[in-house]
Amino acid sequence: MSMMDTYWLGCEDDLEYNNACCFNKEFGRVRSAALIHKSYLPQIIAAPETLSVWNTGINTGKVIIIPQVSGSFDPGEPQKLKGYGTRFETNGPREMKLTFNDPFYQENYFFYNELNKVVGWSPAFRTSSLLHICTTPAIIKTKNVVEDDLESEVIWQAECKMRSLDLPMMVDASGLLSLFTCVPGGIDTVPNLLTVPGGDLILTLPDGKRLAVVQ
Repeated sequence: MSMMDTYWLGCEDDLEYNNACCFNKEFGRVRSAALIHKSYLPQIIAAPETLSVWNTGINTGKVIIIPQVSGSFDPGEPQKLKGYGTRFETNGPREMKLTFNDPFYQENYFFYNELNKVVGWSPAFRTSSLLHICTTPAIIKTKNVVEDDLESEVIWQAECKMRSLDLPMMVDASGLLSLFTCVPGGIDTVPNLLTVPGGDLILTLPDGKRLAVVQ
């Protein structure tokens, strides 16, 4: 078979729109966040609504759940690339940004300090009824701004940037809500913990890094 017989343009895919009259509204705010190690991301993508898959990732230190946050997600704009034929331009990857705020401040200094130094983690975040899973690893920056305001709250802020052609995949979060429930004392049930002098709890990650466990 010649090359001409197998030539593929790659831009004529069929599209189908769901025009059902009844639809479910989705409401804003990033309410929970998760970090998925790149070595475990294929398992999550293959079965994103299966609770046992998430629990296995948590138990092996390849999934980190941050249950109570606030924040936002900006999908960004596709990068403009050179056009061919009669097209002025083509769409390239977009730079997406997830920002979330964590009020568990003092307890998680080690976690957010080390999070600036590690690579290979893909974020996920929960809105009112859906879980959004980013399929590429992010560059993650964290900070703890202290304002000149006696009534301001000191919190951790994490900024995750990803470049991808694909928007985060969306799945029904109703069967995963137990993952994002903050239970007092639940931190003691997390495996792979090491208690160090001073009482800090450290989680050993797949790449050998140790992070303070997020409550």
